[in-house]
Amino acid sequence: MSPQERQGRLHAHAVLAQRQHEYGHVEEACTSWGRFLDDYEGLSTARGDEHFDKLRALSTQRPSAAVRKLQDRIQAVARLKAVTRDR
Repeated sequence: MSPQERQGRLHAHAVLAQRQHEYGHVEEACTSWGRFLDDYEGLSTARGDEHFDKLRALSTQRPSAAVRKLQDRIQAVARLKAVTRDR
C-alpha cells in the first residue's frame, strides 16, 4: 500500500471513530480508534498527530472497559512516538 493510501486510511478511521463517538457508539469508536492506532504507529503526519491529540482528549471522557483498554494502547503509542521523535 502506498504512503498516500495509508494516510488516507488513517484519516478515514479517525473520522469514523469520531462520528461513532458523537453518536454514543463507544465500543465501535474504540475499535475504529484501534485501527487508527495500527496505522498511526508506523506513520508520521501532521494530520495523524491532530487526530491522535483528539483521541487522547476523548479517551478521558467515558470510562468503560473498552475505553480503559484503548487508554493503555494510547499510552503505549505515545511512548513509542516520543522515543521515535527523540532520535
